Amino acid sequence: MNPILFEIKLNDLNIPVYSYMFFSILSIVIVSVSIFMVFRKKGLNHIISISGILMILLFTIVGARLLGVLYKYPYYIDSLGRILSFKYSDFSLFGGLIFAVPGGYAFVKIAKNNILKISDELVFPVGTGIILWRIGCFLNGCCVGRETGSVFGIRFTNDGTPVHPTQIYEIIAVVLIFIILFFIRKKIKRQGIFSLIFYSLFALSYLLISIFREHTLYGIVLSLVLSAILYH
Repeated sequence: MNPILFEIKLNDLNIPVYSYMFFSILSIVIVSVSIFMVFRKKGLNHIISISGILMILLFTIVGARLLGVLYKYPYYIDSLGRILSFKYSDFSLFGGLIFAVPGGYAFVKIAKNNILKISDELVFPVGTGIILWRIGCFLNGCCVGRETGSVFGIRFTNDGTPVHPTQIYEIIAVVLIFIILFFIRKKIKRQGIFSLIFYSLFALSYLLISIFREHTLYGIVLSLVLSAILYH
């Protein structure tokens, strides 16, 4: 794949810009700016809006790291230092999303605003963020699926065996969900239903795609439990 997206030449130095870091940060920036714009439109001032974004980001980072560690707990169980490592790896997008939803809900309730309306308006920015993040995963060659001999198999290394490109599966799933929402959006009159449909379909797609991931039975069960949590 292409783990290094491009390099920045600075005098005699070539500074690599990694695909995973670039697209994940771009995802966070786009979602954060979207949240800020929605908060401002709802009458929240700059300070409160930024505070809300920081609170949601905190929940997101904690959730992403927690689930990333849980999926690879045999590696981390022997060393607390590994869990607290600042290395930019083993962050689960799904875990971040699960924690971000209640984090955002709590903030909006504290700010005494309409959580259902806000959540509906953030569906497309959040979905776009998921797509960008998974593009970074694909280029980096991480979050791959199980070995496969099917036509869908992709070699992420020169000497590697073909595996399911589950990052692409997830991108396709979000695009399909977007298409469904686009055609039914005008038929939805009740606030909150739009975002409920999005998160429910995403949780279902994540669970189905987990079958093709490099997870053990433990990982699949964990995906099932977490999908049920997000669905509710």
